[in-house]
Amino acid sequence: MRRTVACLTAVGSLSLVTLGLVPAAAPASTPSASLHFTNQASLQEDGSVLVSLTYLCNPSSFGGPAGTVAARLEQGEPPAYGEAFAPATCNGQKHKVTLDIAPGPFSPGPATAQAVVFNGDASSAAETHAVLKVK
Repeated sequence: MRRTVACLTAVGSLSLVTLGLVPAAAPASTPSASLHFTNQASLQEDGSVLVSLTYLCNPSSFGGPAGTVAARLEQGEPPAYGEAFAPATCNGQKHKVTLDIAPGPFSPGPATAQAVVFNGDASSAAETHAVLKVK
C-alpha cells in the first residue's frame, strides 16, 4: 500500500513537473506527444480494470526511445482507486498499451481516469483525462 501511494504521488508530481518542462513552441505538424484512452474499461474478476491507451512520444536527445506511460482510475464514494505503469516506446510512432489498473476493487459504471506519457528527459510528454465506462 505504501508503495502504491508513493508511486501515485510520484506520478502526480511528475505529471505537473513534466508539463512544465515541455517546450512551449512546438511545430504544429509534429506534436511532441499525444495520449488517448479508449472509451471503456474491462472489469476483471479480481476487481482490477484493463484500460487501453494509444500514445505517441518523441525520443529524448540523450536517452533514446525509452519512456514511461502511467494511468490512474478512481470510482465511487468512498473512492476505489488504482494505478499502473509501463515502459513506453518514444520513437515518434503511435503505440497501443493495455494497463491492468489495480488494486480497486472497481465495479461496473463510470470511472474517472487520468494518464501521462513522457520520454526519458521529459522533452516529449502528454497528459489526458477521461470518464471511462467500466464493463
